[in-house]
Amino acid sequence: MWPETTFWYEVRAVFSEGTEDVLDAPLASVTTAGRLAMGLYPPRPNPSAGATRIEFDVPSHAGPVRVAVYHIGGRLVKTLVDGSVERGRRSVSWDGRDHLGRAVSSGIYFVRFELEDQARVEKVVLMQ
Repeated sequence: MWPETTFWYEVRAVFSEGTEDVLDAPLASVTTAGRLAMGLYPPRPNPSAGATRIEFDVPSHAGPVRVAVYHIGGRLVKTLVDGSVERGRRSVSWDGRDHLGRAVSSGIYFVRFELEDQARVEKVVLMQ
């Protein structure tokens, strides 16, 4: 569940022929507790032969976000996100290309997620 989130539910009757009717009842709501923490999850698939998906959590109090891919030697390969992002779980894909659109070589890369004065890093193995 998403911390600090309100979910609204509408109750419907679904009939065997596939039609639906909204029941005459007020919307139901559930609010989750807690606070979403900054998080970066292991890229998937990993190792990757092309595109890999990167998921990260942005808390509600967050400022600008930066998600970038670096070569094992520390060189910036590509910036995937740089700016404001809404709170919640977000995802972005890296297609194994640099900032000029060129395919990078097989090897070890690092995804760095920066938010305010914090950072998280995950390793990606690319096999082109």
